[in-house]
Amino acid sequence: IPYIVKDILSSNNDIKLTFDMLEKYAFPKKPDAPDTDQYLEIITCMLKYDKNLIKGVDEEGNTLLHIACAKGSNPHVKYLLSQRVEVD
Repeated sequence: IPYIVKDILSSNNDIKLTFDMLEKYAFPKKPDAPDTDQYLEIITCMLKYDKNLIKGVDEEGNTLLHIACAKGSNPHVKYLLSQRVEVD
C-alpha cells in the first residue's frame, strides 16, 4: 500500500490527477468486496497526509464521498462521514 500512496502523492498537487488515482486505486472494484479494508487504508493514509483532500472535488464536482457512494463502498462512506466530510 505505501507504494500506491507514494504514487498518488507524487501527483504534484494536481487535484484532478490525485482524484483519478484515488478513484482507480483506493476504491474496491465491486461494492463491499472482501478486500475493501485494503482500499480503505489508502484513503486513511492519504487523509492523514493531506486533510484538504476531504474537501477536494474532481473536474466533475465529485468529492471523495460522492465517489464512495457511486462505488457502493459502505465502509468508505462511513469512514468519510466519520471524518466530518461536508455533506450537501
